[in-house]
Amino acid sequence: MALPIIGLIANGLYGRPSITSLIEITKDKGEDKYDVADFIDFPALAICIRILRDFEFESVYSLIIPGTITFIAMCVLLWITHEVIIKSTKNKSWIYFSLLGNLFLYSYAGTYGVNCLFDDSETQYYPAKVLDKTISRSRRSSTYYVKVAAWGHHHDPEKISVASSQYETIQIGETVIIDYHEGLLGIPWYEIE
Repeated sequence: MALPIIGLIANGLYGRPSITSLIEITKDKGEDKYDVADFIDFPALAICIRILRDFEFESVYSLIIPGTITFIAMCVLLWITHEVIIKSTKNKSWIYFSLLGNLFLYSYAGTYGVNCLFDDSETQYYPAKVLDKTISRSRRSSTYYVKVAAWGHHHDPEKISVASSQYETIQIGETVIIDYHEGLLGIPWYEIE
């Protein structure tokens, strides 16, 4: 999870290089193609995918302030370790957009990941009846959902993502236990036990 931070610091160790050093620009069929450094974009995407697959948000709104603080901190780190683009024959706005977009994704996904992975709050347990099971398929993967009845302060039935092994063992009509956590950073999350 720390790879983008370490990469920014390591890349910026020698005399504050330009931000363009973080973007590879190649020609593809006569057009410029922008590729953000692998130590930023790959971890950002991987962390985001894992977080969305493994954890259920209690409320997306509770992530706004901690995620924004992390994004600002990442921008400050970028500004401290790298110079702004002064001269470039390439489109500066695309360079900034590509880089800041990946930092934004990493900041929010990383914040939520730290919140869940390092959470040592006391777990609250809620029973919920399984109403339905569905599988959402895409070209590359399948996501397994279990629809549960209202539980705790959730007053409506909702679909919760589960691992394929859990999906196979859970039966419609069965009561499952939902583990509710406060989160290390105060961002509540939950999962089916």
